[in-house]
Amino acid sequence: MQISLIVSKEGSPDHPVVPPMVERLRVDHEVRLLDVRAVTGASAIAQEEGESPADLYLLRGDASPALEVARHLELRGDTVWNSTAASAACQDRALMAGRMQGAGLPWPRTAVAPSLGTLVSDQHLLASLSFPIVVKSRYCHRERDLVRKFDRVEELWVQREQWRDDPIVLQEYLPNDGWDIKLWVIGKAVFANRRRSRLHPADDRGDVQIPQDDLPPDWRRSALDAGQAFDLQIYGVDLVLVGNQRPVLVDVNAFPSCRNASGAPDALAGLIEGF
Repeated sequence: MQISLIVSKEGSPDHPVVPPMVERLRVDHEVRLLDVRAVTGASAIAQEEGESPADLYLLRGDASPALEVARHLELRGDTVWNSTAASAACQDRALMAGRMQGAGLPWPRTAVAPSLGTLVSDQHLLASLSFPIVVKSRYCHRERDLVRKFDRVEELWVQREQWRDDPIVLQEYLPNDGWDIKLWVIGKAVFANRRRSRLHPADDRGDVQIPQDDLPPDWRRSALDAGQAFDLQIYGVDLVLVGNQRPVLVDVNAFPSCRNASGAPDALAGLIEGF
């Protein structure tokens, strides 16, 4: 089998899961790298046209050139994991909320605003907000995102200059224990870590691995249901525990790092060989 990895994220060749997965697959299969970090989508497409089509393309990254290449491959009939539609939906938190709510999955109430600058200048809208409230960048860029809990309207004014023009979403704040449960899914295999939430800063930002045997069934079910709603094969979800430990999903991302997820490389290689 021929497998091609489309890479557009910094650090992708050093991804915690990808190198050991590639090493295992190369024993019996051909694996090549299509690196689009320093080229345009058109250049990458031209480069790929000179190769024999792969049986399966893995889309690791959400930058425009990578999505352009993946969309071209899909249009000519190739199989891409995750699909461009699914990957794009994971970048837009408004689309993300719509998909989750449409699937009937637990998700915070979410509204869209043109920007933080627009929000703070709309006195009627400000008066309708219930605090605390979570404000996030609408489009996901991970570490560069605005993801913050605001306890008072005055705090919105403080941040308005830095985030004046960026599209945002507003989410209800769900009181929780200050930890995010990060679930990484590869096919039907689910790996889990516990990490301090960005909404609750703490000195200890390290992950606490959760053994697979200790994974509660409702966490696992929530993760698999989210993947079905997005048509994802390799993905991550974040959830928080609300009230009496009720899991509520708060984020979805395509092809995550799966850092410290023991067994993830073998699970990914096995999923690909199963294809």
